[in-house]
Amino acid sequence: MKVVLVTGATGYIGQPLMSALSLDPSVGEIRIVTRDRRRFTEPAGTAAIIRVCEGDIRYGSFARDCASGITHVFHLAAMTPPIPSGVSDEEIDAANVRATVILAEEAGKAGARRFVHFSTTGIYGHSRVPSLDEDSPCNPPNSFEMSKLKAEQALLSDAPAFRMGIVILRPSNVIGGGQPRQRLLPLMRAVKGGRVILTRPPGRQNLVYLDDVVDAALRLGLSDAPSALPALYNVNCPISNDELVSELARIIGVPDRFPRMPIGFMRTAGRVAGAVSPPLPRVFSSISAKIAQLVDERVIDSSRLCSALPGWPPVGLGEGLRRAAECYRKHGLL
Repeated sequence: MKVVLVTGATGYIGQPLMSALSLDPSVGEIRIVTRDRRRFTEPAGTAAIIRVCEGDIRYGSFARDCASGITHVFHLAAMTPPIPSGVSDEEIDAANVRATVILAEEAGKAGARRFVHFSTTGIYGHSRVPSLDEDSPCNPPNSFEMSKLKAEQALLSDAPAFRMGIVILRPSNVIGGGQPRQRLLPLMRAVKGGRVILTRPPGRQNLVYLDDVVDAALRLGLSDAPSALPALYNVNCPISNDELVSELARIIGVPDRFPRMPIGFMRTAGRVAGAVSPPLPRVFSSISAKIAQLVDERVIDSSRLCSALPGWPPVGLGEGLRRAAECYRKHGLL
């Protein structure tokens, strides 16, 4: 039976991952690493033994105790945005880089077979490359994204020394009804109220449904089949803004009749708003950011993941959008 260690089990992705692991018949024990056990709620109906380890994995002795006897690791814990003001880059690196390396070292020494690390497609930054695959250059735009890239590099460069299979997942913008920042809710409300402007040609969104991220993590993380490791995967289901808005209009039940502006005109408007935002109210900065998202034509390529996992994604973005909208309706938000 597998003994699985999970960090970040109380987070947005960690909670459904934990629930799925608890129902997997091959998993005999799950170790939850948290700095506050009060935040963890044991999933109902689990047959696996649940052990909660309270502490900080930046301390090697604690990580060593937690890792003893484990076979698989899912590492999701990180210091994530919004990061409080006053937190230094060194503190971010300690949480996101040093802790990752310490856990990987101790897991390898304990005989773990596979280590799944969650990164992010945010490390690509504001690239002008139209299609971004796992080998595309990275340009992290902030300290958080830089720390995630450093953690990836540390795992990949020292992979043989860890003596286990390293899998790195880069999810894009993860959507789902329970998302803390409710990423798509403002767009859904705008579609419902007919307040959407699109571009010709359309920009693109890089999104992925929560359950599809969990599926990829489980299939890659629990597999003992031989594969080319270490392995790095983008986790994404790109969609054009036209397709996204049309699908949301169908789900919400409103006509799909939204104005479309030339993309060049919208880019100019975004540059103007960005130029005047420093001396004027913050609203101009917000407008500039929204236009930049609207005209973004980049696609984050997940063909490597689709080749490794036939049938992925099992849910898909269309059904994921429907489930998210249903959840928002259920809670009176849409």
